[in-house]
Amino acid sequence: DLAVATNAAFHAKVMELAGNVVLAELAGQVDRRVRWYYTPVARQRGTQSWIEHRALIAAISSRDERRATEVMRAHTEHTRETYHRREEA
Repeated sequence: DLAVATNAAFHAKVMELAGNVVLAELAGQVDRRVRWYYTPVARQRGTQSWIEHRALIAAISSRDERRATEVMRAHTEHTRETYHRREEA
């Protein structure tokens, strides 16, 4: 539960830094409704997810918008794929 809450806080901070208030509000609403989705995925993605977070932090720190976008898209896709593989199993 702590990992899932920390993950949500991390993503909220990224959206805050991006200045996308609408996205941050929507993500907060979605997070509260789909926490059940992230909990089992967090157990499987664990370490790899935090590695991806570090890559995102590095891209943001270096102001590399293109790289940050690539990392975030891949991160989201990896999470989606993990969830679907879990459903199929």
